[in-house]
Amino acid sequence: MKPDSWHERTASQKQPQAAHDICAVSPERFSASRWFETGFTVQIARLTSAWQRSAQEYAAGYLAPFVMGLPDKDMLRFTTGSSEAGIETIICRFRDAPKGMKPVIVHKFIMTHESSRSMWAFTFEAPAKRWEREWERFGTPILQQVCVFPTLEPSLRPQH
Repeated sequence: MKPDSWHERTASQKQPQAAHDICAVSPERFSASRWFETGFTVQIARLTSAWQRSAQEYAAGYLAPFVMGLPDKDMLRFTTGSSEAGIETIICRFRDAPKGMKPVIVHKFIMTHESSRSMWAFTFEAPAKRWEREWERFGTPILQQVCVFPTLEPSLRPQH
């Protein structure tokens, strides 16, 4: 899914409610202290038994810090949906302009699956001034390649 010559960083984090795997890619060199302007991030959360609510509620909690308090004019798109396969989706696009930084457009495509207790968050971001070009050149082609296969934890699999 990563375009040729893009740079990549991966990490894993374990929290009481979920284990996260994170992969970020960008045409720019980046590090933990120097983040990219244009890039794509995938976050996969596998919910633990400590999380007693739904995967959809976990996704809402994940998204909230990004969008709470945004002026209405900066919320560019927000839609939800579901599939026959039990996958719930949230698509959220917003303008983020932290003080002292260049404004960026952030597009989040979030999928949840209750039976596998999983959340996938796919994020593409680029400077607002270059958004249309970067979205067409990188964001759309990358997101068109997204495909997930939920797997059930052994304790959740049907017994025969």
